[in-house]
Amino acid sequence: MATGDVIVKDAFEHLKAILDTPEKIEARKKAHPYCQECLTGCNKKFYVGSQPERRAREYCLERGDPECVGIYTQEDYEFGYQQLKKDGYNLTLEEIKGFLNPSFWLSTNVTLKGKEFSPFWYQDRALRCTSKKMVLRMSRRAGKSELLAGRCVHRLFNSKHTYYRMLVICPAKAQAKELWDKITDYLSSNPDLNNSVVLKRTPYYEVLIPANGNYVRIFTAGSKSGNQAMSVRGQSGNEVILDE
Repeated sequence: MATGDVIVKDAFEHLKAILDTPEKIEARKKAHPYCQECLTGCNKKFYVGSQPERRAREYCLERGDPECVGIYTQEDYEFGYQQLKKDGYNLTLEEIKGFLNPSFWLSTNVTLKGKEFSPFWYQDRALRCTSKKMVLRMSRRAGKSELLAGRCVHRLFNSKHTYYRMLVICPAKAQAKELWDKITDYLSSNPDLNNSVVLKRTPYYEVLIPANGNYVRIFTAGSKSGNQAMSVRGQSGNEVILDE
């Protein structure tokens, strides 16, 4: 997908305007099981777990409905495709689905160590969630690094904005390197993607697309890193990910 192309960029902005009307957002939230589970979790009748969990849910309740547009479905992909076609845009149904569904885009464009990307249900839910704020509590060896790396790669090549900046802050260099390795593994599996990026390891890990200015930067911030998060100061980003 020609992410840096102005026509494609305008097409995706037009697509979002078509699909993200209040009526369609409400319909998606009512229909999709991922959305229903999220909204149920914000209901005080279903409080479970520890005191911090209850406080977190009380915060959700005070904030109201999550700041999201719901989970896109096949019906949205097909409706958006037909509307864009009527308006003179030439995007394929697969391109539209890949833009709106990170799980689908990753499964069709990259592999990890030779294996097709096939997310577990909880990874799929996190990738496809459109909330502006998200907290993931995942056990060890549950595929968190693969999930975060996949999200970063999808955002790099599917942002509707140019100069989209992602900042990832890890507690120590070991975690930062693990995430970096996963991202580069994804990219190296697709020559077209790999040839369009510039990789940098110092003073922080960075993946940059020169054509549109999109980048991912990975920093260390914990006490073990020894820099007291100084390298993160002054950085700005469209999306910030805190790892553990």
